Amino acid sequence: MRLLLSVSILLASAAWARGGDAVVSGKVEDPTGATVPVAVVSALNLDTGLKMAVVSNALGDYVFAALPPGQYRFRAEKPGFRRLDIDGMTLRPGAHLRQRLTLQVARSAETVATTVSSNR
Repeated sequence: MRLLLSVSILLASAAWARGGDAVVSGKVEDPTGATVPVAVVSALNLDTGLKMAVVSNALGDYVFAALPPGQYRFRAEKPGFRRLDIDGMTLRPGAHLRQRLTLQVARSAETVATTVSSNR
């Protein structure tokens, strides 16, 4: 029984790797290497227009478990950071890619301080 189960798993894995979707995972970080949780990471298939999005977890990790093969643009966004775009990534059937995404801190908005003086 165990042998049958092992063979079934092995055959299913081989079939998936031959013609299946790609897996892309990684970590969203800031320039210091600190994790960036709750960042929106999207994958746009440039061939078909299919767009999928995931959110990084508390450790900054994200996973696209099943992306159809093709050319992609990956984007990572979070308020307080500059948007990151990675264009032209080719995903092949059964590929398993790990992509680290480093978000740069956005410049804070300029503020204008006004002082009101009283001329009494």
